[in-house]
Amino acid sequence: MVISSLLSSLLLPTALFLAQEATASSLRINRVNPRDFAGSKARREAVQRDLLTSIAFPNGAGLASDVGDVFPGMVISADDQCMANVTVDATAASPGGGPVSTVIYVIDKSSSTEQGGLEGDIISFFDEFTDVILTYPSTKNVGVVTFGSDEDINLMVPENTAIQTPELIRNETEIKDSYRNVMVDGSTCCSCGFELVAELLDNNTDIVGSSVSLIFMGDGQCNRPANAEAEATRTGTELIENYNTSIISVAVGQVTCALLDPIPSTQCYETENPSDLPLEEIIGTKLISGTIQVESQDGIFDVSQETVFPDSNFSTDLKNETFDWNDMVMVGTYDVFATVVGQDASHPVESTVTDEELAFFQVVDDSPPTITCPDDIEITVDAPPGCDAPHIFTVASHDNCPSNTVQVKGLPSGSDFPEGDTLNKFVITDIGNNMEMCSFTVTVICDSLCRPYTKSPKANKTKGPGKGTKGPGKGSKGPSETKAPKSTKMPKTICPVVPKTKGPGTKGPGKGKGKGKGTKAPTSPPPKETKAPTSPPPANIMEKEEPPKKKAVKAPRILSARR
Repeated sequence: MVISSLLSSLLLPTALFLAQEATASSLRINRVNPRDFAGSKARREAVQRDLLTSIAFPNGAGLASDVGDVFPGMVISADDQCMANVTVDATAASPGGGPVSTVIYVIDKSSSTEQGGLEGDIISFFDEFTDVILTYPSTKNVGVVTFGSDEDINLMVPENTAIQTPELIRNETEIKDSYRNVMVDGSTCCSCGFELVAELLDNNTDIVGSSVSLIFMGDGQCNRPANAEAEATRTGTELIENYNTSIISVAVGQVTCALLDPIPSTQCYETENPSDLPLEEIIGTKLISGTIQVESQDGIFDVSQETVFPDSNFSTDLKNETFDWNDMVMVGTYDVFATVVGQDASHPVESTVTDEELAFFQVVDDSPPTITCPDDIEITVDAPPGCDAPHIFTVASHDNCPSNTVQVKGLPSGSDFPEGDTLNKFVITDIGNNMEMCSFTVTVICDSLCRPYTKSPKANKTKGPGKGTKGPGKGSKGPSETKAPKSTKMPKTICPVVPKTKGPGTKGPGKGKGKGKGTKAPTSPPPKETKAPTSPPPANIMEKEEPPKKKAVKAPRILSARR
């Protein structure tokens, strides 16, 4: 258990694969995916590998999240309901991610190590630790520092208090050789070891990981210098604050964690024999859950789906879990967020990492709409109220996605269409900016009787003379009253009809009282007929033939008989 806590603390600092430093237990990375929608799958996968998002657990092991593929593709056609069935998958890995952690061994080489017979067990522990830590993708490099005491009268550092790897390395043999054959002597100067770690990091600033994890193994109480505990606390705290470092302590032999309390450890493990300490209890990890969140960039759609991974114990095995998201989505552009929750054995708090892919996939409307106009139509108007013709029509349209139909030319249905040709044009546009159009013509033809006219003035009315004088006997009928014909009023919008006029009939005088035949009384000749003027009909209207005029008949003069 001591070893598990030790390795967990070693990898404590949180880090990003892209050399981004992170110390929190939760990390979310925002970035725009540089891939375009038409990019090949191979290119997309290559970009994803480059942008793999990971952090380092407190024990130095990595936790990674990676948005994977989208099915059926990155550009998806909407179905006949303007929707698409989309699946997105992602991968959780631990230990995983990129090389973000620098692991440094801080090994006690004081005389108590030799006296307790622990030197060989300590070497065995670090050999096994090295074998495991180098298999972790998150491990960038390793450094080794040993410490004893500063009891030399000239304050000369003994051979066993030294940086054993001047450079941070990954070579297994070099790492294991660095802590063998080191002098075991002197008291326990814990602060001496921490000061050497700071020096090692300062000398390797260009290759140090974004997080640093220390495995501090001691078999004796920090007792040098005189203020040993205070110095151990000071130098350890400076490493944590200035170098983004976590410290895992392992108390071996007869030493307890209480005696190592001055060391600001993330976790402390106790064991009499370090070779008995399971590494999974120090540097083991486990995956807890994965959640994929899909958001539309217009903010309308936002759905998350969580996958809880099977229960597992902490282990040093490489773990990969695939989780996915599936739903029906509308036309639009979507961002994807894959969040992985995990934990390391050295730290009781869960850690999270989120891989974010902006504009990861699109659902498009690539089906054009349809629109159907009625056939061209001719309308003949031959009756009042005029030459404008009302017409009702229907334009049919269909699309799998919302669309808008607009009349861009002509008159709307139900309008009165004027004489001649009226072109009516319609355009339909859907949310995918697909457009279609149609048109038809309404032709109105006016019959010859359907013309406007100019109203003619009324004609003067002329009255003929009165009754003739009575003669003896039966008198002949005198001339009748003669009236000039009236002008005929024409209905609006109907061509004028030439009126028929009556002749001036004459009426004889009334009956006489005498027995003899009387002669008709002379009368004045009737005036000539006055014709009411009318406006001529339009040129294109056929004129009706005027009936012949009747001549006025003069009444005969009647002479009275002389007695």
